[in-house]
Amino acid sequence: MVLKTGAGYLKEALDNIYYFEPNPANSHQSMLYTTDNQVITINATLNELEKTFPVLFRTHRHYLINPLKVVSINLQHHVLYLKNNDQAYPFSRLRTTAILTRLKENEQSLKII
Repeated sequence: MVLKTGAGYLKEALDNIYYFEPNPANSHQSMLYTTDNQVITINATLNELEKTFPVLFRTHRHYLINPLKVVSINLQHHVLYLKNNDQAYPFSRLRTTAILTRLKENEQSLKII
């Protein structure tokens, strides 16, 4: 994936991306969270990223995740967990069936709680 940053362009492998969230300081930017614990400011909104990279999935209005990193979903509390990351990420109740369908399409092993 080639992403525009403030200093130029960044080429990041999909396997290194956990998720994106909006930049609280600037509504025209997003924050990229990577598997090596980097946080990188990207010059694009979540809507723009979602349209440009359809492999990513919008779980909540504030999260655009890499569905290949999801390892478990808690349907009772509406949170999901990413690979090698202990933090819980919320997902919208309205997107529950869409995310389950998307994850089954990827044929990945998934723990549903």
